[in-house]
Amino acid sequence: LALATAQASEAIYQRMRERRVKTLNKAGGISGIDPFDQTHGVYIWDWFTPDWNCPDRERIGPVGDGGKWTCGMDALRHSPANGDRCLMYSFGVRDDSRFELEVINRAGCEVHAFDPTVGNLPPDAAAEPRIHYHKQAIGPKSGHSDVFLVVESILDTMDRLGHKWIDILKIDVEASEWSVFEALVNAGRLPFSQILIELHYADPAAAFAFFDGLERNEFRIFARETNHQPCVAGRLPVAVEFSLIRSPLAQWPPPMSLMAAGEKVSKPISGAVWLLTNARRLPQLTRTMQGLASGFFLDYNLRGRYPVVIYAPKADVRAIKDRCHAIAAEAGFEIKYVDVEVAEGDWPSWEDKEGCTEGAGGPSYWAAEFHARTSLASEYEWLLHMGDDAHLAKPIAYDVFAMMAEVGKSYGVLAGARPSDFFYPSNECFRQLSDAAGRQAAEHGAKWTRGFAIGTDPAAAKKPPSTGSSSKTSQKDPQALPLLLNDQFEVSRASLWRK
Repeated sequence: LALATAQASEAIYQRMRERRVKTLNKAGGISGIDPFDQTHGVYIWDWFTPDWNCPDRERIGPVGDGGKWTCGMDALRHSPANGDRCLMYSFGVRDDSRFELEVINRAGCEVHAFDPTVGNLPPDAAAEPRIHYHKQAIGPKSGHSDVFLVVESILDTMDRLGHKWIDILKIDVEASEWSVFEALVNAGRLPFSQILIELHYADPAAAFAFFDGLERNEFRIFARETNHQPCVAGRLPVAVEFSLIRSPLAQWPPPMSLMAAGEKVSKPISGAVWLLTNARRLPQLTRTMQGLASGFFLDYNLRGRYPVVIYAPKADVRAIKDRCHAIAAEAGFEIKYVDVEVAEGDWPSWEDKEGCTEGAGGPSYWAAEFHARTSLASEYEWLLHMGDDAHLAKPIAYDVFAMMAEVGKSYGVLAGARPSDFFYPSNECFRQLSDAAGRQAAEHGAKWTRGFAIGTDPAAAKKPPSTGSSSKTSQKDPQALPLLLNDQFEVSRASLWRK
């Protein structure tokens, strides 16, 4: 019965496709189409009709924008493509994950949600262990764009996460879909069972190329729904939801040439996370390590990729190991320990709120900071410095080292980490602390510049510091080092710290 239904649906679909071709030829081809013909009430989306019959078609998610038409939702619980489990990628989630949560509850899917415009998922979705958030944009190729620092193609994302086939691909990316699918069709690799997509009008040629490409690759439209929000505002229907399914008559299992590799081959990046601490800071350190484990190593599939180097007094190492070992083992990263000597009175006391320059740390503390950077620079290419009280308020959701290397930047302080409640929050306090560090550096013969923002090229390390800094640095001085006082989350190219 299922085979007979699929064959009947295919016959209807092909008839309607032939009608589309004849009508298009009669209109003089794509150039003869008025995409929003208000005189005759024919819009560009009317050319692409949902002629495939899905007997268990069902709308999932909220009423109105955000809900999607799906096919065979209950059967997805036992997907043969992914070892009897369902896998969904959702690009464009914003602040509403009701569709994703209902798919999880109905079919038990593992969901990967991608959106570069939000800091994290809504609380109800963030608490669901089967949904994984990635702060990245989608594009026809991996790299970066004028808008987003982290852009990755679907196939590269699948390779990175070890996935060869996606049961449901949901995509709402505000007109980026055209270039994404053009690249997929050109590559001849569309490893998806269902595609649930909101199309945003570009031009008739793009629409016809999109559907022609998918139909040649065995995809059939089974649902269409106009987004009425523009219409309510008095505009034309420029956005429409389409749901497509890979025809059950297509070859299954699909040939390997259609599937993602599931294993990314790339040049490994040499990087390390490091921090300076002591045993009295164990509560703060534990929170920081737990944030790194869940918000960096686990969320972005970075098990075993980068070590964490902890600089601490020799007498404190055992207590720190006892506290951190289980965290590191569960998240799959190595911890290395390096002994440091910091005078007892030189450790920072950030809880002292009496003045901005009080408790900022003494000379031996800052000497240890400089030593850590310079010694690590001889072993690694990239360094990520975490303050021992810098817990991750949100998942990092991308590989910071790969991102910096890709975009060609050398130094940055990234959002996503929040200092402890005792850290001085005001810009004026930061300026005073920065100036205090400058005086300490000058007293001990160190070259110093004020920290500079992400997006600066390596030559910026040789520019003079901002007004208010106590030390003078020649623009040609090759020994100038960037320093951001109490940098809670600093990523840098190690060459900045090499002598």
